[in-house]
Amino acid sequence: MTIRPLILQPDSEPYGANRALLRSIEAMPAGAVRPVVVFPYEGAAVAEYAAAGCEVEIAELAVLRRSSAGPAGLLALAKQ
Repeated sequence: MTIRPLILQPDSEPYGANRALLRSIEAMPAGAVRPVVVFPYEGAAVAEYAAAGCEVEIAELAVLRRSSAGPAGLLALAKQ
């Protein structure tokens, strides 16, 4: 059985946490995990994740900020 986690990446450039996650995925046993990674725009990291065997998608992602944590912020997000 292959595990298919959904991963939402806030950036499409191959830096920091993006690079660390990719290295973790590459270290997993072949065929055991095939993530679906969603990026907000085309960038260099997209091709790197695809080459590592991930399914990649490009989609607009919401940005959650501390100001969105209360009832008014959540209502504003829902209206977007």
